[in-house]
Parts: sequence; C-alpha cells; structure tokens
Amino acid sequence: MTLAAALALAAIRFYQRVVSPYKGFSCALRVATGGASCSAYGHAVIARFGFSRGLGLLQRRFALCGHVHRRAHACPPPHPRLKYQRGFCDAPCDLPCDGHGDCLSADTIADAASCATDAGDCGRPSRNGRRHRERARRSEQLDAAAERVRRREARIREQRDR
Repeated sequence: MTLAAALALAAIRFYQRVVSPYKGFSCALRVATGGASCSAYGHAVIARFGFSRGLGLLQRRFALCGHVHRRAHACPPPHPRLKYQRGFCDAPCDLPCDGHGDCLSADTIADAASCATDAGDCGRPSRNGRRHRERARRSEQLDAAAERVRRREARIREQRDR
C-alpha cells in the first residue's frame, strides 16, 4: 500500500469517527438504497484498488450521491409572481379593479409588458437546448445507476436474511 493510500484511509477513518457522528445528516445514497455510506465505500475502494483508481471510483460515487440528494430535495416551486421569468406566456385574464375606476395599476402594466416580451420567446428553441439535452441525458444515466445500486443492495440484504 502506498503512502498516499495509507494517508487517505487514515483521513477517512478520522472523518468517520470524529466528524461524521456530529454533523447531523447521512449520505443521501445510503438513505436511498440502504447500502454503505460514501465514506465506507471510499475506504473499501481505496483499500482494494489503490489510491488513484479508488479516487476515480469515489468521484463517481460522489456524483451519484449528489444526484440522489438533488432528486430527494427538489426545490419547491417558485413564487407565482416569478412565473413570467420562467417563460410562461399567458397574461392574466382579468385586471384588478379597486372599485374606484382605477383598473390599471403600474404593476399590472409592468406585468403585461413583461408578458408581451416573453411571448416573443414562446415556441422558439432555447439557446441552451443542446446543453439541456446533455444534462437530461446525464440525469437519466445517474437515475439508472442509482436504481442499479438500490437493486444490488436489496439483493445483498435478501441473501443475508436467508
């Protein structure tokens, strides 16, 4: 075992024993699949495959864990007033009237102007279309990898329970 691998394993053990018990949350992939945490996985792959290959495998695991975390903690929908910034093009169908003949406020005019400018963008493909497709493909690949890990962990638990 190289010096770099020994130092990495010692750092992982220090993290597991000193830092992890007090941080207050767990590995997202461990929670989702019931398997080993990222630190336990990192310790195992560095011990088995060495420092450089182990770090490569651990980097893939961190990417998968981050993806599972983002899926599990999806952002709530933004405030309704921000829908015009998201690219929806339908203007409000009724104008607010306060009963004094003031049916058009500065807010309503600004919203209508914003909506009219957004309407020009409707139906046009995004400039980031290729990047969006690549990101979606990467997300699908990570979803598939997370599902494979979940199935493998379930098989291991099933064999252990027999």
